Amino acid sequence: MIREAFKDEDRRKNENQITLKTALTPANWKKYKKEARKERNYQERKEQKKFQTQNREKLHLAVEHDQYAPDETIPLFIKNAFPLDKEVFKIAGSRKNPLITYHCKRCNEDFSVYWNNYLKRSGHNCASLISSGEAVVASYLKSQDIRFLTQRHTLECINPDTGHVMPYDFEITDKKILIEVQGEQHRTFIERFHVDQEGFEYQLKKDVYKKEFAIRNGYKLVEIWYEDIENGKFKDIINAAIDEKPCTSLIR
Repeated sequence: MIREAFKDEDRRKNENQITLKTALTPANWKKYKKEARKERNYQERKEQKKFQTQNREKLHLAVEHDQYAPDETIPLFIKNAFPLDKEVFKIAGSRKNPLITYHCKRCNEDFSVYWNNYLKRSGHNCASLISSGEAVVASYLKSQDIRFLTQRHTLECINPDTGHVMPYDFEITDKKILIEVQGEQHRTFIERFHVDQEGFEYQLKKDVYKKEFAIRNGYKLVEIWYEDIENGKFKDIINAAIDEKPCTSLIR
């Protein structure tokens, strides 16, 4: 019905133009077409100006306060400042010192850092570059002939917020045991790791999700803190998990 109505309207316009062309002299018809074209161009410019005005109003608040708009394109100089293994996908806040969020392709995690801090190289230290604590644990597992997987080869836990993988540090394959070597940033706010309180809370949220995911899939999750590495207690924690003995430091 609607399609037919449009066809009828187009047909009427064509009929009117044919009638008008027949009634006018060639010179007047040419003049009419020129005026009609001018009117069409005027309407197009009017629509374009309206669109530009709407965009300016949309960005007005951000520009007025020297802030990045939510959907603004990430500047090329910021993208180029990050290495190929770090993909910048969000920018917010002040233009002088914006908060940049990027995805680390090495450890499949998302991180945020202020531009000025990144220039001072105080941003994310990739977990894929194995920490001293992980190195100690790996060495002990090897010395005990315990078969294990690391990082990207462990149980695949997907971050529900980003769709990226959140790897575990170790997986003891024949026992369905996962091991996480935890630094202080997993229980205390540290500026160079979290940037702000919201970043710290997001870290805790991810840790809780990883624990729950492991349990839902029938795994035992063992947390080893750096003080456990320093005092050697981590060996007892791992052995207790393997032997299924109760241990106060097993899951905290």
